[in-house]
Amino acid sequence: MVDQRLGYVIKRLQQLLRSRMDEKLAAVGVTTPQYATLSILEEDQGLSNAELARRCFLTPQTMHKIVAGLEAKELIERKSDPSHGRKINTLLTSEGKKLVEKAHEIVQNIEGEMTGDLTQEDIEQTRKNLVRCIKPLENS
Repeated sequence: MVDQRLGYVIKRLQQLLRSRMDEKLAAVGVTTPQYATLSILEEDQGLSNAELARRCFLTPQTMHKIVAGLEAKELIERKSDPSHGRKINTLLTSEGKKLVEKAHEIVQNIEGEMTGDLTQEDIEQTRKNLVRCIKPLENS
């Protein structure tokens, strides 16, 4: 049965998680891709659109739209890189930093709901196993 295949189960979980995140993150005014972008910038300030697109698994065109939306909300700012004439760095604003903290709480609550029936050991083992599944596909 297709619903017993690992890929199907992973995709179903991804769709449910994305739907719940979109629903709950709307309370702070961002979408799931916007949250992902803000989270990556929180960890690694100054990325270009192309770098952000790769890290968020999006096309550069889609990332351009996301960045424009976040910039319009004054959650990020873009500045020319002084050491690279053509590169434009993307940075979180103070408002962006505040919002991403609120969004982290929302996502942590969703993950808690998702893993509520699992022990901490189960959660860690699941994460390790999923990472092990990713590696062969990344390396081929």
